[in-house]
Amino acid sequence: MRETHCIDISHHVPTPSPSIPNSTIHVYRRLLEDGLERDVFIGTRLIDFWCKMGRVERARNVFDEMLEKDVVVWNVMIAGLAQGERVRDAVGLFRRIWDEGMVPNSVTLLNVFPAMCRLEDERMCRSIHGFALVEHSSKS
Repeated sequence: MRETHCIDISHHVPTPSPSIPNSTIHVYRRLLEDGLERDVFIGTRLIDFWCKMGRVERARNVFDEMLEKDVVVWNVMIAGLAQGERVRDAVGLFRRIWDEGMVPNSVTLLNVFPAMCRLEDERMCRSIHGFALVEHSSKS
């Protein structure tokens, strides 16, 4: 028999709206009830979904609650923040990726470059450019 835990998920489940139909809410509620939003594959898709819906805070909540994160999860969250005009948060998350022991890949750089350009952070751009050159030359 499957053990169940009672948790309050009501604050995580959005209310239906023209942009979020009832069927989507139902699926999302089931994912939350089963604890699947913490799965790296499902969590990544949820982050992408919420960012594309313009609900970056919900995406960030999913990201923050995930127990394991791979570079793809980080890339999706950084891209969502950058595209959602939260460029400081995108750059901050990019800086945090190093602290978490992850190594950014080319997609990470492509996602964070526009945010850094908007912030006009020349020093950071030069640092990332140097990293990209070293990474590229080590793979050649």
